[in-house]
Amino acid sequence: MAKKNYGKSLALQHFYKSIEAEIRNYWQINTSLVYSERWWNGIPEADLPARITLFPGDNKTPFTSIDLPPKTYLENHSNVLQLTRENSIVNFITVFEVYLYNIVKRMMYLKPSLVGESEMPFEARDIADEMENNSVKEWFAEKVTQKYIRNKSHLKMFKRLGQILKYQINDPNDGLVEDWNNWTYVRNAIIHNGRETSEDLVRVWGSRYSAVGIPLNLADADVIKVPYIAMELAKKIDKIILDKVVQNEDAGLLVRELFVRNGIEEPQELAKSVWNILNSRLGKPLVQKYLAYQKRTGAKIKGWRFTHYNFME
Repeated sequence: MAKKNYGKSLALQHFYKSIEAEIRNYWQINTSLVYSERWWNGIPEADLPARITLFPGDNKTPFTSIDLPPKTYLENHSNVLQLTRENSIVNFITVFEVYLYNIVKRMMYLKPSLVGESEMPFEARDIADEMENNSVKEWFAEKVTQKYIRNKSHLKMFKRLGQILKYQINDPNDGLVEDWNNWTYVRNAIIHNGRETSEDLVRVWGSRYSAVGIPLNLADADVIKVPYIAMELAKKIDKIILDKVVQNEDAGLLVRELFVRNGIEEPQELAKSVWNILNSRLGKPLVQKYLAYQKRTGAKIKGWRFTHYNFME
């Protein structure tokens, strides 16, 4: 019997839309530089203004914030492009970290027993406060996720997640984790080493970077590769967690949220929205079940914080 296809989690859907925005941001800036150069080079040299703000209509923000001669302005394009590549790498990796945090937190909310034999200490007072607020599960999921994800290397995150799921995320056959680990050290060098190679980066990725303190020299191909690795890893992790833990829970939560937020109560319309957003096929009986629960109880939506990304089809 074929396994059911649950589509994707709310966390993965949020991740896809977030990283798509970052990808578009990079390429829009990249193409804007091309258009800018094309435009300035189309003006005869004799007609060029001494500074860009002297062009008719341009003596205002944002032009006044970079009031350079056109030639100097264009010469800065290569620097802008390199900085934008580096910033994009940082943003891609941050978006992936948010996905990991979100999916682990969701998993722990739905199945707290996955924590296993962890010796995490909890203060009785903290537990009592959350019991009074009727939010023990959310609090517990947050605490466990912070323990497993915050301030950990990505290799350690993958290892811990693999132990919980009883699945080898670091598969040497696809090389995704090794490649991703290399890029996390590039990210660290950008943030913590003044956008130059660090000792850690040279140690981990010596085949690409052989000396400390040199520019990273990123290319467009790198800006294409990093989000690709991120999406492949997220897709791989998501499928395992959907099959083992989440199943239809995210689709059901989306049904409830669409009813609460938008007043949608037609099962066919709800099922269509769930399919368009999560690629999950919920049959009419299941849609009616989640809808009836929300109507009957008026329960607060818990276990996931919806954002505008979660409603993008």
